[in-house]
Order: sequence, then C-alpha cells, then structure tokens
Amino acid sequence: MAGIRLRAERLAYFGGVIRRDRYRFVVTSWQGDRFVITNLYRRAAELGTRLTEQVNRVLQPVISRRLAAGETVHFSEQVAVNQNGISSGGSVLRWDDFGGYKLSSGRLLLMDKGGNVAIAEQLWDIDNVTLLLEILKARNHKGDAFS
Repeated sequence: MAGIRLRAERLAYFGGVIRRDRYRFVVTSWQGDRFVITNLYRRAAELGTRLTEQVNRVLQPVISRRLAAGETVHFSEQVAVNQNGISSGGSVLRWDDFGGYKLSSGRLLLMDKGGNVAIAEQLWDIDNVTLLLEILKARNHKGDAFS
C-alpha cells in the first residue's frame, strides 16, 4: 500500500444530545487503486487503526531511508518533508526554525520557534499523517528524525 488518509469526526445533533462518530479511511495502492472504508463497515475505527498500523510498518523504513538519502518525501500535493525542513504550498519551515506542532480542529499546525503558526494543513489532506507526526515528534525531541 502506498498510503492511507484518515478522517474521524464526532458529530453532535440536537444540542449535543445525540452524538455519533464518523470515519472515512482511503487506502491507496502503489498502482493507484483506492478503496474506502466508512461507517458502513462494522467496527470501521478498529479496521482503520489496524490498516494504519500495517501500512506504517511497511512505509516507515522506506520513508526513513529516502529522507536519510536526502530525498524529498511528499505526504500530499502540498506537504513535503526533506532534510532542510517541511514545505506546504509556497511556505517552507526550516528544521532550524521548527518549534513544534499542534493538532487543532482537524488541522495540523506547524509552529516556528516563536510559537507562531508557520504552516496549517487539514489533517484529512495528508497521506500517512501518523508517519508525518512521528517525524515531527522526533525532530522536536531529538533534533534529527532521519538517522
């Protein structure tokens, strides 16, 4: 599998009296084939979690090798990571200026060292977001996610 996009939302109706979780997972193969898992499947959340774990197990070493070799890894049409930093659209946040990240309202917020939002992306628009978050955590704690 080439990647997985995750979307999970908690919906509330009638002032929060009725709540339900909605899931949508899009799995893409290396050949470009896609299949979608939604709440129509029984235990969709559990299935999505297991699929993500398995996809990550395969992709994590590939992504690590590519980054260590100096390649750029794309997590969406907009988001890419390389040894210099992370980019989204026309914005680039160098690792030297990276101050951490936050998840808020379904968005990934990348902060500079001053605590300002340098890049904001919808989580749903990012492939393999859990692998991207692992890279960001490693950069934030150790300073080097590629070794």
